[in-house]
Amino acid sequence: MRRSAESFLNDWKLARGVRFHLGAPVLEEITLPSDPPAKAQLLSLPLYFAGQLDRLLAEAFPEKPRDGSSR
Repeated sequence: MRRSAESFLNDWKLARGVRFHLGAPVLEEITLPSDPPAKAQLLSLPLYFAGQLDRLLAEAFPEKPRDGSSR
């Protein structure tokens, strides 16, 4: 469920996240329910892409996060 991914990103103050689901691959910019609202990127992947996660992360997020953290 996307809302649980949004809650996780919001609670941990992360700018990027990945979730596995049964749908098609999608990279979305989402608004987190924080005060003030923050933006994050959510990469949603089908389960069959789990073994290719490292490659897909490198393609979806080629640069480091803006805050300089490794999260």
